[in-house]
Amino acid sequence: MTNRFGPLLIFATLVTFAGCGPSSETAPQTPAQRAALDELRNVRFDAMQSSLSALDSLSFIERVNLQELSDGDDSTVVIASHSFTNRLVRGDATVINSAFAGQVDARSAIDSAGAGELFSRPPLMPFDLPPPFLARRQEHKYRYSKRDTTIGTRQYDLFIAAGPRDSGELSRMVVDPETDEVVELIDRRTTSAFLFRADNVVRIRLAGHDSLRFVQSFDYDLRLKIPFRKARHFVLRKRYQHESPAA
Repeated sequence: MTNRFGPLLIFATLVTFAGCGPSSETAPQTPAQRAALDELRNVRFDAMQSSLSALDSLSFIERVNLQELSDGDDSTVVIASHSFTNRLVRGDATVINSAFAGQVDARSAIDSAGAGELFSRPPLMPFDLPPPFLARRQEHKYRYSKRDTTIGTRQYDLFIAAGPRDSGELSRMVVDPETDEVVELIDRRTTSAFLFRADNVVRIRLAGHDSLRFVQSFDYDLRLKIPFRKARHFVLRKRYQHESPAA
């Protein structure tokens, strides 16, 4: 499961690292896991992929917020927050407003991210398609499960985990059973090398229905543990207000 987002915010370190792949040793699949895998093979990523690609050709308002957080034992405190509102017309962005709040000594890291590609780069799928967890020669490395959501909804959840249960790597997909389209994707994983560790969570949510799906929100959470430096925690949120129908 390739991490396509971790490098975006690792401006905080010069450490070069290699990703940790899923363990090759997992327990034999149970009938429930096999049934979930069989159902997973029917899901479609067409709406998710086309909605992300369509952002380059649509007009919309994009509200962006990047925060650095301090994680305590009992609470999380916002150290700094940088917000943008952009209007995009077929890929051309105009900044409507920009605001910074928080500790002055935290502004450098926030501005480094804000000035880079993190704000301007459109969201991407967190893994390549077709997904590696659907490759038949790789399926023994993963665990699969299904959970029905609240009664009355049209959606259910599929879960894919890699390696042991404490590995922290998990993909969750909310699927519309009428179309088999993935309408929400949450992908979390851990990348580590030596004493370096990065915990990433990507969440993409679509709105609309049938062929009129479009990106509603994108969230990216990154926790960094760097040798001889303080731990860092960044959260990026993007919200989309579309001014023209999604293609």
